[in-house]
Amino acid sequence: MNAPYPPAPQDEERSTDTTVAVAALYRDHARGLVSSVRKAFGAGPPDPEDVAQQAFQQLIERGDLSSIHNLKAFLWRIARNIVLGDKRSDQIRTKYDYEVEQLYFALGHDEITPERITMAKEQLSRVAEALRAMPEKRRRAVILHRVDGLSVTEVGHQLGISRQNASKHLVNGLADLNVMFLQDGEDRTA
Repeated sequence: MNAPYPPAPQDEERSTDTTVAVAALYRDHARGLVSSVRKAFGAGPPDPEDVAQQAFQQLIERGDLSSIHNLKAFLWRIARNIVLGDKRSDQIRTKYDYEVEQLYFALGHDEITPERITMAKEQLSRVAEALRAMPEKRRRAVILHRVDGLSVTEVGHQLGISRQNASKHLVNGLADLNVMFLQDGEDRTA
């Protein structure tokens, strides 16, 4: 009895097919992709050459490409997502930088004194101490969310846990930091 479909290629054969397909795509479209990224998003950051490299890397890491009908369009989408993700992270970092500046340096840049610098260094030291005291997943969740700007879902993906567990780690980590800040505030008023 004849099988309606040919047998699936072995993993090694698939890997070779992917490598050949990506190599051909790189040869034919790498310069165009860099040019398109530069035209659409500017010279950086992120650097268009780095974006193209990351896009090809993600395509290789994906493995089986047989389900992708238009590799060039898929590659462009990967590159676009890399740039937009980087820009989103920058916006979040900028927002938090502004919040930190307003919280600790609200009087303005011209009134930075040695005492305020010392106080800020002490507070940063306390934050680092509080982060080190946290369990590893909690600490990583807080850093991924607050520093790297990842969403709760992305934090869960990075840590290999569910969104709900990532949310719990974040809530507990931020509560730890809030307790530390409250204690610092009480110490200053005492």
